[in-house]
Amino acid sequence: MENREITDPLKIATILHGDAQFQVIRAGIELGIFKILNENTGLDLNEVMELTHLCEHSAILQMDCMEKMGLVLRINGKYFNCEAIKKSFDSNEFEVICSMAGMYTYIMRPGQTNYVESLIQNKNIGLKNIPGIGETLYERLSNNLELNKIFYYYMETFSKFINPYLIKNLDLENVNNFLDVGGGGGNNAIAIAQKNQKMQVTLIDMPHVRGLAEDNFKKNGLDSRAKFHGGDFFKDEFPKDQDLITFIHQLVIWSPKQNKELLKKAYDSLNEDGRVVIFSSMGDHPKNSLTASLFSVYFKSLASGEGRMYPSRDYEKWLIDSGFSKVEIIPCDTWTPHMIVIGYK
Repeated sequence: MENREITDPLKIATILHGDAQFQVIRAGIELGIFKILNENTGLDLNEVMELTHLCEHSAILQMDCMEKMGLVLRINGKYFNCEAIKKSFDSNEFEVICSMAGMYTYIMRPGQTNYVESLIQNKNIGLKNIPGIGETLYERLSNNLELNKIFYYYMETFSKFINPYLIKNLDLENVNNFLDVGGGGGNNAIAIAQKNQKMQVTLIDMPHVRGLAEDNFKKNGLDSRAKFHGGDFFKDEFPKDQDLITFIHQLVIWSPKQNKELLKKAYDSLNEDGRVVIFSSMGDHPKNSLTASLFSVYFKSLASGEGRMYPSRDYEKWLIDSGFSKVEIIPCDTWTPHMIVIGYK
């Protein structure tokens, strides 16, 4: 494993200014700076001021921070996006970055201010910063239309980006019945169903996302072979006779005990040759485990207080303990720390 030991106090100081760095990249997004630099071949300070409507002092401050963070380059007095931002525009991934910034600004960051208290009390204390009723973030989102919109916009754009890495590693030829547990607005189920025109799809999640899921099924021509089951997947039985059951960005929310309960239910609902697929960021990704670990702060302080970005070896053990005969682990080659864990019955 890579040695991440910090030896320079300057690195500690940089980490302490982490929120300031986030605010700088957020400003670059919300003020349209990245977008206008992408649409123009180099802009000087006056042109940035004109296009963003910033005064000189504000423009100098923002562009200086962006330059020193490496987000922009300044060549002969003109500003250009860094290579990573250029690539995100070329690959249509910039929308993912924007949705992540919105998710962090309005949902994650307010909750994470109570991270220390959440660790001490072993509970998602940061949830108090999200208006609404319920013991988890997802329950409260059902009563907050604006935050619900931000959350599902993030999930939709992120799923659109990451799902191809899952699809190319899944053999779907003999899948007739497919269950997506906690599938939200249906983007993951739709991506899988579009690769196999004969499969019947069931999505189980909280009732408040029914309308979003069913609208998405209809838009994608799947309303005749996809159905939504609203309920509590901890209490409700899973439909039987399933060839494939997926947990996509789902088991990270819950405790090991809860996850083992869900995987045992999945095992009991699968056909003899069925599979369960776990797809998520994981804490032992060979290239990017740090991002996964940092995301655990959100799950501890806000989402449910129960979960974290588990390593793939935890899922492997839980699957074997649930009765699965074989487990396959596939790291995804992307800048997100995603891995696929497949349990074969």
